[in-house]
Amino acid sequence: MAISAELSRRLQVFGFFNALLIVLIHSMPSPEFGSMKWWLTELLGRYGLCRIAVPYFFVAAGFFVAGHVYEDGWYKREVHKRVSTLVVPYLLWVCIGLVINYMFWVGIQTTGKIYGFQNPFYKPLHVWFINSFGINPFVNEVGPLWFVRDLFGLIVISPFLFLMIRWLKWWSVCMIFLVYGYFAILQLEMNERWYNFFEYFISLRGLCYFTLGLKLRQSNLMVGLNKYGRLFVLVGGGLLVTKITLLRYSLLTVSAVIDVIMVPILMVGMFHSLRVVKFPSFVSGSAFALYLMHTKFLLLSIAIITILGGREIMSSSVALWFVRCGFATVASVVVAVFIKKYMPFVSRLIFGGR
Repeated sequence: MAISAELSRRLQVFGFFNALLIVLIHSMPSPEFGSMKWWLTELLGRYGLCRIAVPYFFVAAGFFVAGHVYEDGWYKREVHKRVSTLVVPYLLWVCIGLVINYMFWVGIQTTGKIYGFQNPFYKPLHVWFINSFGINPFVNEVGPLWFVRDLFGLIVISPFLFLMIRWLKWWSVCMIFLVYGYFAILQLEMNERWYNFFEYFISLRGLCYFTLGLKLRQSNLMVGLNKYGRLFVLVGGGLLVTKITLLRYSLLTVSAVIDVIMVPILMVGMFHSLRVVKFPSFVSGSAFALYLMHTKFLLLSIAIITILGGREIMSSSVALWFVRCGFATVASVVVAVFIKKYMPFVSRLIFGGR
């Protein structure tokens, strides 16, 4: 299935929207449990609407890769392409992150105060190396870059996944989701090391949604899904409220099951809801740059808020949540546009040509 200009526009818009949700996740406050602020942050935050963000990027990646699988030499070409668009930015942003974090740490030392911010360079050297470059499967010190690393791994095994969906069709997607659902329940009792392994290093969630993206492209279902968009909005919204209500009363197992069912339905519903939304091309084209840079500007926002004397209320303030999110988003887009315009070679390296 060829991607029409209209579908391409909608995918770009939805990509930027989900990058915004990623920023919301990483700036999310922790208001008093059960309060009105808690309900708002949970419905909108990392356990609510924002749950669709990372899965969408895996779906989109699988969707685009599936468009090339019948071309001669597609696998070698796609892997080689992803080295420049994923591996190189990954390594560069690990190094950039280490430098920026060290600068913040040095700045904090000059204040004579303790904020719990650790020196990113520590000993022993081999532990620092495997942790900082995302090689340790049980620790996630690369932040959002885990997605970039895992996506490259999925590209590498994509021929196997494509053969699986050709032989087993939708049963393959269903089986993977069943395994993911089983582990989603197990993760409730997992220690942090094994949680990091299955969530960030060998991402079962990523495997599910990447495979779903492959199958969606192969099955040409985008039109059919859009036809019932309003139904997906209603069902997805209902499941979202149900899930957060279950969390409120600590029914975690049932909530985990609802989450597995909710996310794909809510994703389709939001894709339908944003069908008429349009962003300037420089905005919608900055989704990957926003994903890569936003944590650095969120870190800067903490420093600014601390200087202004608002550090004590930041962890519970919904208003500051939106302010920080807006600041990180605008700053990331402005910097990305500047680099793309005036430093195109640097842009190709750090943003992978996006």
